[in-house]
Amino acid sequence: MERSFSHLLRTSRLATFDKNISQIYTTSGKAKAIGDWGLKRNLPTVLRTHYLTIEQLDTAEHQTPFQSASSDFLFLQRWKENFPRSRPPQPQPVTVKKDLSTMTDKEFEKLLETAREKRQ
Repeated sequence: MERSFSHLLRTSRLATFDKNISQIYTTSGKAKAIGDWGLKRNLPTVLRTHYLTIEQLDTAEHQTPFQSASSDFLFLQRWKENFPRSRPPQPQPVTVKKDLSTMTDKEFEKLLETAREKRQ
């Protein structure tokens, strides 16, 4: 019993809820018909959207404030369709700054040569 409860708690939407991270929640047709979105309490059954964002799990009035997330979901779908291979920018390689005061004369001459080559 304890193992199944711990697995259920870890994988539940209630345990993964974080109001600082905007998440889109969805549910199956049968669960939506009874208002079950996997949260603390059921939501109204007359919702026309299949995607929600939850603002809080509970308020002083014992309500769960939510908003439709259909436009956000559709935007992400269109983005993935139009730009399937888009990736975040890669970090630039770190270049080590040369300290002229610690260079030997030979290293300084080599630095000057490479600088002259880059100019041309």
